[in-house]
Amino acid sequence: IAPPTGCCPVVTKTNQRLEVFFPASSAGATFWGGYRSSCRLRGDFDVQVDYQLLVWPQRNGVRVGLAASEVGEPGIVERVSRSPLEPGPSEVYLTHFLDGVQGVTPTSDLAGKLRLVRSGTLLSGYYWSPGGWVLIHTSTATTADLRFNLGTWSHDWAFADSDAQVAFDNVMLNQGQLICPAPVDIKPGTGPNAVNPKSEGKIPVAILASANFSAATVNPVTVRFGATGTEARPVHYALQDVDADGDNDLILQFNTQDTGLTCGATRAVLTGATFGGIAIRGANSVQTVGCR
Repeated sequence: IAPPTGCCPVVTKTNQRLEVFFPASSAGATFWGGYRSSCRLRGDFDVQVDYQLLVWPQRNGVRVGLAASEVGEPGIVERVSRSPLEPGPSEVYLTHFLDGVQGVTPTSDLAGKLRLVRSGTLLSGYYWSPGGWVLIHTSTATTADLRFNLGTWSHDWAFADSDAQVAFDNVMLNQGQLICPAPVDIKPGTGPNAVNPKSEGKIPVAILASANFSAATVNPVTVRFGATGTEARPVHYALQDVDADGDNDLILQFNTQDTGLTCGATRAVLTGATFGGIAIRGANSVQTVGCR
């Protein structure tokens, strides 16, 4: 859950869903509340979310969106209540992609679904009607890995100074690969991370737990470590608190000769997946020794 960038939307988890409340006193150049994923969508994807407008006066100036983009960049499908200053229908669906705002479609929906689909270099936005998914607009898009976000926001110039409240529920990734960052510490407790590529020994690597990541969810047999993250399989692994923060970390041992690390390497990569099938990826610096 992300804090607002202005003042003062309130974000809560209620009844297993995300709710965002905009008091009438909300203010700021941009004020936002919602969820920003630390994970990224890779390749083609199909993601959707349900929304419900719990408190929603007409022309309140609040926007509800599902995004696959970096913060501030286009890549959003939206349900919008236009401000009193904007012409045209007050309640609409639209997309904001690389080609700007497109596909403005009047609506009276107070609940529904938003969906984003990327196929190759094309990104499409949809909303749900009783007859099925309705395409709003398709545009060219980046093929880079993207965070997905769901949120609600407004601006001083648009906000109508009326209470508004929105709920999100049932986020679904129908297609695509989710890559989540994993905090990695090579040779924990030492620094720099000296690696002798000629060694016949082993390299310990820890996947660290954090407030947002449980190392215990990682399936050790899926983990690979080395120059690109595809090389060595672990020869031993265990859960233990290697950084003395009270959380169990996953410590793994890899045969140095299996890692593909060579003299002059400055970085090593770890990849794997959770027991639930979510891909993870992390990296840490190394300093090669014994190369003369």
